[in-house]
Amino acid sequence: MAYRKYRTVKNTGIESARLDCLLLLEHALGASREWLLANNEAAITKQNLEQLSEFVAQREKRIPLSYIIGSKEFYGRRFLVNKDVLIPRPESEVIIEMVLDAAKNNDINTVIDVGTGSGCLAITLKKELPNVHVTGIDISSSALKVARKNARSHNTQVQWREMDITKNDIPNMPSTRPYVVTANLPYVPDGMITSEEITKEPELALFSGNDGLNHYRALWGAIDITPHKPTLIITESLLEQHESLQKMATESGYQLTTTNTLVQAFSPKLKK
Repeated sequence: MAYRKYRTVKNTGIESARLDCLLLLEHALGASREWLLANNEAAITKQNLEQLSEFVAQREKRIPLSYIIGSKEFYGRRFLVNKDVLIPRPESEVIIEMVLDAAKNNDINTVIDVGTGSGCLAITLKKELPNVHVTGIDISSSALKVARKNARSHNTQVQWREMDITKNDIPNMPSTRPYVVTANLPYVPDGMITSEEITKEPELALFSGNDGLNHYRALWGAIDITPHKPTLIITESLLEQHESLQKMATESGYQLTTTNTLVQAFSPKLKK
């Protein structure tokens, strides 16, 4: 039946064409994967077929699957997404794990999520650490609308602030209590296009100067002038940017404590 649609998507060079079409079929029919596999010869209505054809046409134009469906799973929860926010990546779930590990050994009072986008990090941390105060910051009012919708969907209380960290200090930093800053800021160098799908995501959430580090320079600049330093700062960037970020951290009085392919965690240097 409609599985044949995947051939037209495959012809556009999308390697996951069959899986994509299966997901779009689930969305068009409102049916589960199990039902589809058990009833792969079942007829579908003209209305559903038209809806599927519309979805397939969007995918042929390389619209990301998550934008067509309108949601993306992150850390076991589903979040609303649209063209105003970056699509959550599974690689960013490491940030959650690092904060949870830190919370086991520290009396963390607050988490400030800089560049919050859809709010997936901020909301997930609030769900996992309900007694911690969480603030999500973003330059985009449109992105914050999505974050607020996600917070309501997950019945989660997060404070949202619209601001540009390249022009302002980071707000709501506690004066005494231990706190964490998470920062999945734009880090793609200008002009670096890794796929056609990336051109459909908001430039504001992706690109950050010739080396992709302008936003992180602003972040560390804000940390420099903060009287009470964060207990932990967690960043996400390209692997080839890690050395530069470590240098910024060192100049701000921080040292690398944990790292993986994309994510790094920094803590204040111990005074001798």
